Amino acid sequence: MCGIVGIVSRDPVPDDLLVRMRDTLAHRGPDGQGVFRASTGGNGPGRFHVALAHRRLSIIDLSDAAGQPMTSADGACHIVYNGEVYNYVELREELRGLGEVFRTQGDTEVILAAYRRWGTGCLSRFNGMWAFAIFDSARDLLFCARDRFGIKPFYYRVAEGCFVFASEIKALLEFPGVARGFDAPRLADFLAASLLDHTGHTFFADIRQLPPAHFATYSHGKLRLDRFWSPGPARETMRGAAHEQARRFRSLFRDAVRIRLRSDVPVGTCLSGGLDSSSVVCTANEIMFGPDSPVRRELVGERQKTFTASYDDPDFDERSFADEVVAKTGTRAHNVFPGPDELLAELDRIVYHQEEPFVSTSIFAQWCVMKRVKEAGVKVLLDGQGGDELLAGYDSYFAALTADRLRAMRIPAALIGMWKASRRRNLGIGWLAKRVAFFLIPESARAALLPMAQRGLFDCIDPGFFRANFAGWPALPKEHRRDSAVQGWSIQQLTTSNLTALLRYEDRNSMAFSIEARVPFLDFRLVEFILGLDSEEKITAEWTKPVLRKAMKGIIPDKVRLRRDKKGFETPEAAWFRGKMASMLRDVVGSRSFAERGVFNAPAVKKSLDAFMSGKPSLTTRQLWRLISAELWMRKFLDRK
Repeated sequence: MCGIVGIVSRDPVPDDLLVRMRDTLAHRGPDGQGVFRASTGGNGPGRFHVALAHRRLSIIDLSDAAGQPMTSADGACHIVYNGEVYNYVELREELRGLGEVFRTQGDTEVILAAYRRWGTGCLSRFNGMWAFAIFDSARDLLFCARDRFGIKPFYYRVAEGCFVFASEIKALLEFPGVARGFDAPRLADFLAASLLDHTGHTFFADIRQLPPAHFATYSHGKLRLDRFWSPGPARETMRGAAHEQARRFRSLFRDAVRIRLRSDVPVGTCLSGGLDSSSVVCTANEIMFGPDSPVRRELVGERQKTFTASYDDPDFDERSFADEVVAKTGTRAHNVFPGPDELLAELDRIVYHQEEPFVSTSIFAQWCVMKRVKEAGVKVLLDGQGGDELLAGYDSYFAALTADRLRAMRIPAALIGMWKASRRRNLGIGWLAKRVAFFLIPESARAALLPMAQRGLFDCIDPGFFRANFAGWPALPKEHRRDSAVQGWSIQQLTTSNLTALLRYEDRNSMAFSIEARVPFLDFRLVEFILGLDSEEKITAEWTKPVLRKAMKGIIPDKVRLRRDKKGFETPEAAWFRGKMASMLRDVVGSRSFAERGVFNAPAVKKSLDAFMSGKPSLTTRQLWRLISAELWMRKFLDRK
């Protein structure tokens, strides 16, 4: 896990510029640093200069030999890489059988050898998370790639015959000529629909990101992007009884956790008390202390370390469930108690590390967890990210299931299911009906419904700004438009409307404290298996995630496995906003900069904030925070030079 920077330019790259860009990423790699330079194309008009730089977080093979930039055995290829390819052990053995020789024990050299052997086809063989760039001097090109889900970031700018890239936007802002203006459509998408990281654009008008599951080649001033993977069922989808599906799930999930425990530094786990994190903790515990553990005992001690965010407010606290997991596994539990005073003190740092606005204060809870992980001396953390999007863990999936039943003319099943979901999950029938309608109407009409559904919010956005920039809800890829509503919603949440933002939050929060976060649920083998399951293995009228619940029988405590409620990873932000954060919110909304952005309807926001403070809100806490977060981001990155 590291920070990477690269420049391909017709002009030589100044040393101080390259080092300055690299060292803005020191938090991503405090354990080492390096640079590589080359020129190619002779002395003619095709000549260009290549500069690569790296900040290292040592996780696997801690020796100096594994440092970067790294050069291939034949001297032709040079790589800077951020991430982990977890199946590097198996790939290394395969490549050795083909005649490759290795001088290190890590995965970086495996990536280089795989590229030399298989070209861009190497990407389909990798199981993990990555963002890397390889300068291939034999072909005079730069080959860049990002993992299937975009777990690791890759930002770039192309202008005036120059291609520059980095792990974080702040490094690119050091490059001369990069403008600090905002991308208006991206900002409108965020304010109106909570959309983040759903396109190749960023909030910065001058900066792009390589989309997940894509690779790029840059040669002689030309950039080309290609997709190497799309989410969908495995080619050979297994059909069978529910217990067979659960057995297969359990096997795939266990192996996903096993290979993500490969590390030469201490490993811990995030534990919220929900189904997903509890499954990771309990499965990891069995593997860590089993006879074939991939983790050396001296790295984990006698007990696994877990990290939990807790609150005194019972509406947000899940300690009773987390404690069940701790009691079953004997882990050494670490609890943090996020509060508004600490949030106010840390907010400027969080905005700096996130680099783009964020939809709620929930990421502050994750920030506090990562801070505690750092204090505990742990460098790798497993997390349950992705489980809800894959396994229909949100309440909206009950509505998607109902829409599928109505389309299939299973009217009694749809109505009975709505009643059961309302009763079992404490969901209002009116709430469900509105969301069922969302899945039944054509995609083209959904954008038109947003202003009607969120009248209070849209009153707070400058009408001219909104009309000029909001493009509407992102459409499903063509290949998924005939999918069931459950499957389509899962694909959309995986690729545009949810997971991409959550992964960005986690990457920035973890790397701010030099922590590597790993997500077993996003093992592509497991993802393709789950996407091949029937909808009712993922959601029924009474249960979310039935296949996971069956697979984890006997592994996680039944109090967790059979719980019906879902709290989500939230903070008590309503109480915080009306309490210790009230003054800050009023200062932001009442500021001159807020009024003059041309983005907000400042009088309407002030009126909505007053209504919120009086207990008669026209905005939810998340809607209110989006407005505040956008202003704080603009102050930090656009106003300050």
